[in-house]
Amino acid sequence: MVAPDKPTLEVASSNRSSCQRCKEKIEKGEMRAGMPSRHNGLSVTKWLKPACLVKNLRVDYAPTGRAKCKGDGSPIAKGEPRVLFRILDCLGNVNSQCIFKPPNAAEYLAELGRCEGVTLDIGAIDGMDELEPEHRAWVQRALAGGETPASTPLRREEAKPKKRKKAAAAASDAADADAAAGDAPKKAAKKRAPAPVEEEEAAEDAD
Repeated sequence: MVAPDKPTLEVASSNRSSCQRCKEKIEKGEMRAGMPSRHNGLSVTKWLKPACLVKNLRVDYAPTGRAKCKGDGSPIAKGEPRVLFRILDCLGNVNSQCIFKPPNAAEYLAELGRCEGVTLDIGAIDGMDELEPEHRAWVQRALAGGETPASTPLRREEAKPKKRKKAAAAASDAADADAAAGDAPKKAAKKRAPAPVEEEEAAEDAD
């Protein structure tokens, strides 16, 4: 069986799996949340109780533009709000995670919220209070399944055009000036004036 590349929800077919967060057994017939992970170089599915996966959720701003959304495969821009589904170790370090754009995480979150024993408060997700106010409102609306603008908001410093540093700007302007000067027609070099005749030489010529 090929391990899925994004979170799943299913009814446990046995009682052999344990939750990666609370370490308790997941009984046969209970709902379990599957997270793609790696073990000994192989792709595997690790299981959590749905309520424990909800506790591992986090929202933040993408620190780079290298990640892609697990929902639709689209790139996530640097500074764009995102949702992280995570497996954490006992020290709180991230063992594995799946990254989503908020609108693409809404359906899966709704399924998690319908599981027995799950209380999903979107506004209380870890990191939500660290977002800028307009982004916080946008993310909460998106995760609740509400309509959102076509363009995803970016963090302020990422949305602003980058200002050139003074030194770089001066160097660029100097290079432009040099290029312009090179294109202008060169002035003809002035002829060198003859050297003055020494007085002794002039006296000899007079004799």
